[in-house]
Amino acid sequence: MGDENLDQQNKGDNKLQNFLNSNAGLTASEIKKLIDDDNLHKDVGFLAETEMGGQLINLYFFDIVEKIRFSKLQKESLRDTSTYNRHIAKALTEIRNALAVLFELKTSDNELKDILEKYLEFNIHVNTDNCWKEFDSLRGYNVFDSFVRNKDIEKFRNYHK
Repeated sequence: MGDENLDQQNKGDNKLQNFLNSNAGLTASEIKKLIDDDNLHKDVGFLAETEMGGQLINLYFFDIVEKIRFSKLQKESLRDTSTYNRHIAKALTEIRNALAVLFELKTSDNELKDILEKYLEFNIHVNTDNCWKEFDSLRGYNVFDSFVRNKDIEKFRNYHK
């Protein structure tokens, strides 16, 4: 009986799952927009082994690659370092949110390695308290924790905890 109540509670707590159950037929792009607009990045785990989960993985990978590509272009075109850093800080937040989705969808270490490297590189470049706090908010995901363990992250931080 207690397990049934817990299952009911868990089902009721997942806004994304409830929304999808009552709005069948949404496209992956529409679901991605809902996830991003309502900050539901950590609620997508139930889609991990579904076709929709695979489509979302592709969309989020594409998004991250585009953010990285655009950031590289901005670096070449923006002469003002502070303007570039503001742009990268915004991109870091969006990449962090996309990474949370990819972690929830059980994306493999190998698929995420290059993106995590670039995410770390951008954090090192911007090197602000807020960016590192967002970086640390991904702790608890096995893929991320393994990545952090294999790097000496603390040597890159410029603030005291």
